[in-house]
Amino acid sequence: METRESIISLITNPKLLSLPNSLNPNDDLSHYLDGYDFIISNKKDKLSYYDYEYSNYKWCYELDCYLNANFWRLSNLIDGAIISWKTDNLLSGIINLRHLYETIVHMFYLIKKLEMHLKAQDGEKFYHLLWTFTFTFSEYLPKQHEKEEFKEQLLTKLPHINDSLRFYLKEANTLAKIGQQKEKVFPTDILYRQISQMAHPNSMGALRFFGKEYSNKVLFQNVQHEKNHPFYLFFFGLTIELSLFASFLVEFEKTVDFYFPELVKLNKINFDDFRETKDLWYAKFNELNQDNKNNT
Repeated sequence: METRESIISLITNPKLLSLPNSLNPNDDLSHYLDGYDFIISNKKDKLSYYDYEYSNYKWCYELDCYLNANFWRLSNLIDGAIISWKTDNLLSGIINLRHLYETIVHMFYLIKKLEMHLKAQDGEKFYHLLWTFTFTFSEYLPKQHEKEEFKEQLLTKLPHINDSLRFYLKEANTLAKIGQQKEKVFPTDILYRQISQMAHPNSMGALRFFGKEYSNKVLFQNVQHEKNHPFYLFFFGLTIELSLFASFLVEFEKTVDFYFPELVKLNKINFDDFRETKDLWYAKFNELNQDNKNNT
């Protein structure tokens, strides 16, 4: 079964059909695949800085590196969730879906911030944030005395997922309010918090996940037959979330088309300095890794 067909099978799963507003498998559901189709159609096997649009600053090479890498990540997480579902390994599926949501949230955080810096034509803030998200990793951060050496280009600390989540829930106009409640309630976020409990080795992710308790015994099984299992609900919610996110990316691309060429001209970005800095930073990381290997 192809991935697209598997997605349709999941969002029309019998465990969901008893819910209000459930989908009819006989309807045209292709629009629910818009997010997945966008990712697959835009995912590239190779990016070259010497392509015309990059070398002439019609489009941002580093931005495409970031987006394309995460298109690969998103598609792999979807594949992982589907494979887990097919093998009745819903715990692995839940962990994949949790990371899928967190990836969307982190990407939204970065893109919304980049959009703001683009419109303000602030090249320093735009590239500082973009380079940090694209190339920084926490295993090695330069020490205080090395900051001048690295020109502070790659030193921004990445936001914690909770910071990105708060920003996402505050800024994302794609999330709907439920009912007439005074507080905004986001169904995907509620499921994310429930799923997060299951993704950790606590009661929800261990005994209550695999075991069924009786007064004097506990029966364990790998297959969870719970009605309306959170896995199916969360997958359905993320399918919609991903489609909305793809629409947001389409609009962001228009913003980049309009503002980016002028951003480069106004700010006179020195890409050669950055690339030398990045190469030096990677070299330091590789040196640290080798020292760690030698000490183990």
